[in-house]
Amino acid sequence: MNIQFKSPLYSIKNVAAETKKLIENHLWAKILVFLFLGLITGFLLGPQMNWVSPKVSSIITDWLVVPGKIFLTLMQMIIIPLVLSSVVLGVLNSESLELLRKIAIRLVPYFILTTIISILIGFFVAETIRPGDKIDKSQIKQNVNIQESVIVNETKNSSLPDTLTSILPKNPAISIVEGELFQVVIFALIIGVALLSISKEQAEPIINLLTATQHLSMVVVGWAMKLAPIAVFGLMSELLASVGSEVLYGIGSYILSVVLALLGILIVYMLIIGLGAQKNPFKVLREIRPLQLLAFSTSSSAAVMPLTLETVEKKLGVSNSVSRFVIPIGTTINMDGTAAYQGVAACFIAQAYGLDLSMAQIALIVASATGASIGAPGTPGVGTAILASILKGIGIPAEGVLLVMSVDRILDMLRTVINVTGDVTASLFFNRWIK
Repeated sequence: MNIQFKSPLYSIKNVAAETKKLIENHLWAKILVFLFLGLITGFLLGPQMNWVSPKVSSIITDWLVVPGKIFLTLMQMIIIPLVLSSVVLGVLNSESLELLRKIAIRLVPYFILTTIISILIGFFVAETIRPGDKIDKSQIKQNVNIQESVIVNETKNSSLPDTLTSILPKNPAISIVEGELFQVVIFALIIGVALLSISKEQAEPIINLLTATQHLSMVVVGWAMKLAPIAVFGLMSELLASVGSEVLYGIGSYILSVVLALLGILIVYMLIIGLGAQKNPFKVLREIRPLQLLAFSTSSSAAVMPLTLETVEKKLGVSNSVSRFVIPIGTTINMDGTAAYQGVAACFIAQAYGLDLSMAQIALIVASATGASIGAPGTPGVGTAILASILKGIGIPAEGVLLVMSVDRILDMLRTVINVTGDVTASLFFNRWIK
């Protein structure tokens, strides 16, 4: 028997060919490669290496981030017409007000319950690790500039009746122009239900227009997705070059607490997918890798919503009548990652100031964070604004939010991954339940 040994050179060539094939055929592999290249480039251009001056670094990253800005602009440009057409057509695809009623009366309680669970997971992790105790309390006053008036002005509290009435679009045209996504979703739901209530002959011209709008939107999304890997490279380079890596070490326990809380939520999602949706959670996670990587890079669940819809419909088999109702609403009100972050951050800041949260304060944080997460825009940085408002409401110095702002951008990327994964989980769960 002749045994043939393959040369090491052959093995290397084979691995290289397989890697090239993987990158060419899978978007997630391309994004992952460019993400790491961006991190390396940002590290080399950052203050920790000091290879180039801050001015030169700023000029280079300004150019590197151009594809990322174009990508985000294309997504933001197309998101309103896509949401408007998708939600209306999603309602019409159900062909039944009874089906819509079944989904609607279960969807909001589902989102509220998962949000509360997420906040409690955040509290549990923060109280177990107690990251705030590791902060030098004598240095807080020196290191945190008092900017409470600025923060508070940006996050004024509204009464519950005002909040409930403000979600209705008084002028849909203004909501569309200003990009008020939640109000656009409400408007689209009303239009969809109204179209179900009139004759097919009357509704047909509007349906044809919306169908064409949806197809055109997906063409633009396809163009944007070709830019996705390069966009990720630029965004990662700009991020690390601007914040530097040293900031990650300063409050490492806080970062660890947030990451563990987010992993806890991911485990809850896997249980929902496995037990509630009767799907293999590991297979689902494998299918949504491109979506998660893009969400991580953009820090915006709204920006990746077109890809979320495409993923759950084409890869996971969710029906249009469910996905185009659940995903747009989930993008605007399902913020489990943000909710968990707020729970960890509130505990961390309270511990840093040497304050012990009472049960009443914890209950108030849960209620406030749940309410604030409903309808919060799926855009970068919104979690910090919500957190400042919550801190003020429970008597913790609002300027304490500045303790976590140095690493907020990176944690925002992580919690956006969880927010988007939560939308996918909800669509799978309701697709199974409604059927």
